[in-house]
Amino acid sequence: PKDIRNVRKPQANLKEVFPVSSVTKTPYTPYLLRYDRKMRRQAILRHPIHFLTEKPAAVLLLSIPAGFAASLLISAMPTLQAAVFVLTAGIPYAVFISRNQRIRRQHTEALPGFWRTLGSAVSRGMTLADAVSFAAEDTASPLKKEISCMAGEIRLGELCRNTLVHFANRVQQIPVNRAVVLISESLRFSADVSPALFSLAEEGRRSLLTAEALRSGMSLYSAVIYLGYGVYLFVTGILLTVFLDTAASSGTLNYTAFSTILLTAALLHAICSGLAAGKLGEGTASAGVKHICIMTLVWVVFCIGMKLTELL
Repeated sequence: PKDIRNVRKPQANLKEVFPVSSVTKTPYTPYLLRYDRKMRRQAILRHPIHFLTEKPAAVLLLSIPAGFAASLLISAMPTLQAAVFVLTAGIPYAVFISRNQRIRRQHTEALPGFWRTLGSAVSRGMTLADAVSFAAEDTASPLKKEISCMAGEIRLGELCRNTLVHFANRVQQIPVNRAVVLISESLRFSADVSPALFSLAEEGRRSLLTAEALRSGMSLYSAVIYLGYGVYLFVTGILLTVFLDTAASSGTLNYTAFSTILLTAALLHAICSGLAAGKLGEGTASAGVKHICIMTLVWVVFCIGMKLTELL
């Protein structure tokens, strides 16, 4: 149908039932807003690792200048300078993006259990607010911090629907947004939302099984990419040690120029293959940065092992 083009994916920016903009401002409001901004800045300074884990792109503001400085300090050919820049700028970003993805994956895996716990508590006569407080006692859940925040907001008198919206905006995952919309709509008609919670738990479990099967299948593509890069380096080594060396000894070939071309092509192959491995294996090009760093390190080890660093 024509209306299908108007359908948009849910965004991680849900609105509260009573938005903050509807609150009457007082003479103290500017001071409170200023205090909130000050506390956010202090939180970044006190816990920079936590901030960089939540926003891995921020580390590029430091790693990219450091990469440029490190590459300029090396008096070598541009190929080696490019490799140093890739490693210096890419490794910190790869570490934090991998940490961010691991935490998000843990949250995704913990969601079905969380919905099931809430559903079980509500089906036994608890209100949703009491069920959230009960779920906050689970100290083994990766969502322990977020659930504790929900329980604290409820104790301070916040509505359950607003608490769920805050939870979705903190977790920043589309399945959570859909779940919050479903639970909020269910609360409008009945206090017993256990059927909706159980359906969310079952859907989450099936989604995890599908994602695991897809991840297992796509990991083969990443393995093929690494194998292809290894074959490329092997062929490059054969050309450098056998064919080009023999041709250069006869004086008919510039060994340095052709060696530089082959090594530069191998480095470009590492960058492109790393992006492809990240896109195929984990679904995002940003996840390919760690594959780029790994292949670039393999390239450096290859150059050192073949004693080709003097050509770079």
